[in-house]
Amino acid sequence: MENKLDKILKKILKVKNLKNLNTKNCKNWDSIAQMTIIMQIEESFKIQFTDKDIYNLNSIEKIKKFLKKKIKNWNTEQLNLVK
Repeated sequence: MENKLDKILKKILKVKNLKNLNTKNCKNWDSIAQMTIIMQIEESFKIQFTDKDIYNLNSIEKIKKFLKKKIKNWNTEQLNLVK
């Protein structure tokens, strides 16, 4: 079963595969998609991003690493973005 983060990203970016995805290689990942991703993650995981975070989170891997640090006791499997 897909996890919450996968569902958010796949829905917003309109992709099936998240592997190695970033703002440079995904045509659907524009500034509007970026803000939508941020808002959905904040709402779903009850966290907040700084402006610097928002600017720097420009790839799936960076989002994954950020969430691992931000959310204590997070199960690594829940952040497995490669299906």
